[in-house]
Amino acid sequence: MLNNIHWKKGFKAISQLGSVDSTSIIVEIISSFNGDSREKHMREWANTEAGLRYIKGDRLVYDEYKDKDNTLGQALYELNDGLGDLVPRHIRSTTPREAWGLWNVDTHDISHVITGYGTDGLGEILRAEHAKAYEGTGWAVVRLVVKLRFWAPYFFKNPKLFFMWRKQLKEARVDGKKATPYIYQNWFEYLDRDLDAIRQYQHITPPSLYT
Repeated sequence: MLNNIHWKKGFKAISQLGSVDSTSIIVEIISSFNGDSREKHMREWANTEAGLRYIKGDRLVYDEYKDKDNTLGQALYELNDGLGDLVPRHIRSTTPREAWGLWNVDTHDISHVITGYGTDGLGEILRAEHAKAYEGTGWAVVRLVVKLRFWAPYFFKNPKLFFMWRKQLKEARVDGKKATPYIYQNWFEYLDRDLDAIRQYQHITPPSLYT
């Protein structure tokens, strides 16, 4: 699990977290610390129907569902401010590793939609807590850094807010253990389906403490 970790680049990114664009820094932390922690998941995914399609060059696109109410496709379209039509429907055939990277990018937003956690800073951490069992050491490092550097001081500065965050984390963690891992689902088949039905199928309960 600790093989192929880029320690120097990872710790440099950690030192920059909060001072520059957070999204790019978080991506840098994840890529630096993931190492081979997700190799098993990648190999399993590569043999799924969705994995085989991505390796051949297919991509998840959802612009055609923008007018289909309460569907996963519509929710994704709205989450991305109507830019879903910019995602290419097909790219060149690629390696399992490259396809796996694209799949993680494309399904990241799906995990936000189906869990009910937004793309704000708190929503990102709670979403990651929900999926902590299979998202690798990179996200684990991000969660740890945020908790220690940004949340821990609130124990003294604003205890009420600190303990609210703790309750939200616990809710995300408990609900995540019950949910079906989103990374193995064939999302090609779910874009036109009712979002509430998908959550029920995935054993996901929308959060009650996060707003």
